Amino acid sequence: MDSPIKKEIMGRNKRIQKVIGWSIIIFAVIVFGLLANYMGRYLSHKMRSNTELTDTTTKNDTITTKN
Repeated sequence: MDSPIKKEIMGRNKRIQKVIGWSIIIFAVIVFGLLANYMGRYLSHKMRSNTELTDTTTKNDTITTKN
C-alpha cells in the first residue's frame, strides 16, 4: 500500500531537486553575467581614466613647451 505513495514522494523529490539544480545554475549564470558586466565596466572606466590622465599630462607638457 505504501510503495506507490513512496514512489510518488521520491519522484516529486527528484523533480524538485532537478528544478532546484537548474534554478541554481540559472541564478549562478545571471550573477556571473552581471558581475562580469560590472567588472568590465569598472575596468574600462579605470583604463579610460588612466588614458585621460596621460592625455592631460601630455597636453600640459605641450602647453608648457609652447610657453
